[in-house]
Amino acid sequence: NIAAGALFGLWWGLALCCLLTTIGASAAYFLSDTFGKACLLHYFGERISSLQQSIKSSGRTLFWFLVFARIFPISPGWLLNIAAPVLDIPFYSFLASTFVGT
Repeated sequence: NIAAGALFGLWWGLALCCLLTTIGASAAYFLSDTFGKACLLHYFGERISSLQQSIKSSGRTLFWFLVFARIFPISPGWLLNIAAPVLDIPFYSFLASTFVGT
């Protein structure tokens, strides 16, 4: 990210970092959805279903939770990318929060 800012300037570097980070996170989202979701639901179905219900009931606050999870360095980004499709987080909420949060 710092190299992009140094090479392309502040605004172009910021736009490129946000865009490319969002594309990479989306690729991880789709890979997890395609290959990992069925396996995790098979082994941890009950635990995941309770988390899925709490996410469905969160409504509009889900977007802001995902944005803050991206901003704060305590939550690993790779885990958010992999866990989002398993927990049935809608792709467009994931996409927008990743772009804004980065």
